[in-house]
Amino acid sequence: MLDEYPNLFAYVARGEARPAFERAFDAQLAVFTAASTG
Repeated sequence: MLDEYPNLFAYVARGEARPAFERAFDAQLAVFTAASTG
């Protein structure tokens, strides 16, 4: 879907590369994983 919108693709890539995004994603994934396993 993003292939049709190169500017949007670049925007998303920049956002995902930010350290704050990585920390937030990791925290959310940890909560989801904990809830899924028990």
